[in-house]
Amino acid sequence: MRDSPKFYNPDAIFIVFAPDGDVAGVCYGRAFGHEQNDPSNGRPKKVVDSPAVVPELRHLGLQRPLTLTTMRWLRQNVGAGPMELWSYGDQEETVAIYTKLGFVLTPNRHLIEYKFALSG
Repeated sequence: MRDSPKFYNPDAIFIVFAPDGDVAGVCYGRAFGHEQNDPSNGRPKKVVDSPAVVPELRHLGLQRPLTLTTMRWLRQNVGAGPMELWSYGDQEETVAIYTKLGFVLTPNRHLIEYKFALSG
């Protein structure tokens, strides 16, 4: 397993805990082509992967800071530039959170994909 490529960098896995210690949410920061640049744009592809908060705690507004933390990590550790957000939720509230953060909805067959509208 040590020689297999990393699917997730453990430093880029963000977990939010509820007051009782249970996991309340999780999000992954991923970069594709980090070691070898993506030929389409010369930069690694940065992805905020599946920000999620358990349904009974969504009223606490944890999804936005969880997403922002992941975005910040990607910018600091992979670099500036466009990024994508992959989500399996298409609820109106979820879409509103991501669009307010600057992502643009681009429906995909298997998931909801968002492109970050800003390039800086």
